[in-house]
Amino acid sequence: MQTQSNMTSTTQIPPASTGFQVARLTEKGLVVKGCDKIDKIIGELNLVDVKIHSWQLGRVIRRDYYLITNNLFFNLRRGNGVTRIREALTQLSEEADVLENMARRFEEKLPKEGIDPVQMRVVSDEAEILLSALTRVDYAVSKLLLSDLAELIEENLRPFYAAYDHLKYQIIGQSPASRSQKEAEKNNS
Repeated sequence: MQTQSNMTSTTQIPPASTGFQVARLTEKGLVVKGCDKIDKIIGELNLVDVKIHSWQLGRVIRRDYYLITNNLFFNLRRGNGVTRIREALTQLSEEADVLENMARRFEEKLPKEGIDPVQMRVVSDEAEILLSALTRVDYAVSKLLLSDLAELIEENLRPFYAAYDHLKYQIIGQSPASRSQKEAEKNNS
């Protein structure tokens, strides 16, 4: 990740076309949601170029990162559940380490460029830990998908997603069961 001081060319999408939040389009037309919430906290400081390698984690980064970091910032500022949130972040980072170590032997399988660079704002040390875990897992997943372990990717991601859901629950109160419920609904339709 590289810190940047200004935005690359992104297009702002008005709230009416995306619901109640402001979103931005990347150069390749991908939507990054929740930009307005983070702009209120920190403006255009602490921009980080994130290289997305897999659609699985790329979607999570673009969809959830700002929602979570906005709530994370204000929860920590108010002192709400600081210990639980930091423990959940530690668990998430440890699960990212496991996947990163699993994928390490497949280093030669993947170019470092990534499929789409996205600029994200880092509003706190905790937000940096979250973004680091998400991007490390994204890179690991992209390598594992090109390996002989590709068939087991869902199984290998379960502990990470469980830690991620637990973190979301600690920060915004979204039930950890909601991901499995959404997956079940998607499979039934």
